[in-house]
Amino acid sequence: MKIKKYLFLFTVLVGLNSIVAFATPNTIRVYLTDVKAPYTITLNGDYKAYNYKYESDIITGLTNEVVNIVEHPLGLKVNDVGIYKEGIVFETDNGFNLNGVDYYGTIRFIPYNDTMIVINELNIEDYVKGVLPHEMSPDWPIEALKAQAVAARTYAMFHILKNGDQRPYDVDNTTRYQVYNGKEKINWSVEQAVDRTRYEVATYDGRVIATYFSAICGGHTDSAKNVFGVSVPYLEGVECQYCNAQIKPWTNALSYKELNTDFSAFDLNVNPKSKISATVDPRSGKTTSIKLSDVDISARDFRNTLSPTIVPSLNFSIKKVDNGILLTGKGSGHGVGMCQWGAYGMAYVKKDYKDILKFYYKGIDIVDYNRLSGDLQPDIWIEN
Repeated sequence: MKIKKYLFLFTVLVGLNSIVAFATPNTIRVYLTDVKAPYTITLNGDYKAYNYKYESDIITGLTNEVVNIVEHPLGLKVNDVGIYKEGIVFETDNGFNLNGVDYYGTIRFIPYNDTMIVINELNIEDYVKGVLPHEMSPDWPIEALKAQAVAARTYAMFHILKNGDQRPYDVDNTTRYQVYNGKEKINWSVEQAVDRTRYEVATYDGRVIATYFSAICGGHTDSAKNVFGVSVPYLEGVECQYCNAQIKPWTNALSYKELNTDFSAFDLNVNPKSKISATVDPRSGKTTSIKLSDVDISARDFRNTLSPTIVPSLNFSIKKVDNGILLTGKGSGHGVGMCQWGAYGMAYVKKDYKDILKFYYKGIDIVDYNRLSGDLQPDIWIEN
């Protein structure tokens, strides 16, 4: 009877938690792409360890336990004792250390796509603290850090809502989403920036938006239309005079041979007699397309093919030289949304974080996600 009673209570609690999580998804699952076996885990305080699939206990209630996990043909081998092919979960209230890095929340080893992946599940506020010092210098002005905290939280919330339960994780820990490395580099300013903006996200027409940002726009942010191929009202380009002091020109050269090799998929045959030109958006000064011989290539495809290292931004010009082309430009990043050095400049002249966010994301509201009526929804648009 006791077993049935506790099982019933557990089922009810899980159901209630699921309802709350759906209405206010304040937990995020982060795929730690760079964490590989063998794993050494130090668990802080009380914890519960169980089989991911069946939720049968492995070890429960110990403190400061060191767990060693290695890969095995049949799954994961824990402390040279048990082997678990269905995955393992370590639930903690006080976080853990994994391979030398401290993390908040819970750690999960989950089978996915024929491999075992590592997922850190934690509160979204703690996640933002782990993102902020890797996406913006923790020594920058507090209003810039607060703007970045809201942008990071919103971007995370957008992907939580967009993903739902399609995958066992919402984001990974790389620049594909946002750089995250647990508690590394968190300082007082980071804590303050996150705590002072707690629960705040950016919305447009009541939906959580994709708050793109980049390092330095070079004087004008770019539009989503130019970079992603679709018009988004809150991601239109704006003139940005606030990053001017940090703009440093860049130059890169490519030979005709390198161009033909890199753009082999476009069937190019560029040579000294070929016509080469660029189309520029007169409003932003950003390049929108490149013509190499008789082949038109969007600036986005041009940058992605050559890599952001060769083409740091779309604010560039192109000209022929003796044996190839010369690219000269300014700015760094895709240029859509918030310019981080611009945020620094705005904070320096005493603009607050809401001024910063509303300057770069036109027409948005900044709201407490707990106070939004109804279920949260992401503002999804499809890149062309």
